Formats: sequence, structure tokens, C-alpha cells
Amino acid sequence: MLKFICALLLTLSVFCVGCGDMAADPRLVNKNQAPVNIVDYGNGVYYFEATEAVFGNALSKFISEHPKLQVITMAPNDTGGHGFTLGYFVVTTVSHEPGD
Repeated sequence: MLKFICALLLTLSVFCVGCGDMAADPRLVNKNQAPVNIVDYGNGVYYFEATEAVFGNALSKFISEHPKLQVITMAPNDTGGHGFTLGYFVVTTVSHEPGD
């Protein structure tokens, strides 16, 4: 019986790990959420004080409001400790269309 319980717990723990992060699902974020603080460091460097789906929605909105900017790279701000992200740095450049 003990072997059965151990096997069951191991199976359930693997299943739960595979469930994913429900907070990262953009469908679960309130579209009327408070605005995300975006810090403009200049030269195309921005910092988004948000994580998970809130960051994803804020970045999507930022891109739609700045169509001439192209995201080059992003980096998490993990100064909150191991496994704890406070926000994201986003580096952009001005998109140059052919013929401009």
C-alpha cells in the first residue's frame, strides 16, 4: 500500500508541475488593469515594472502605440532574488522601412 501511495504522489507531483503558470495566461488578466509603469532610460531602453501576463499585455499595448519601434531584446530584472522577477528591460530601435 505504501508503494502505491508513493507512486500516486509522484505521479500527481509531475502532473502539477506540468500544469504551467496560470497567472501567465493573458485571458486571465483584467483588460482594465492599472497602467504599468514604463521607465524610459533613453536610447531605446525601457523598463517595464510588470511580470507574467501583465507584462505581456503591457508590451503588446506599448508596441501598438509605438509602431515605428522594433524590439531588439529583453532581459528580466531578477534582483528580487533567485526565481523572483521584478520586471523587464526592453531594448528597441527605430524600424527603417525600405525607401525611407
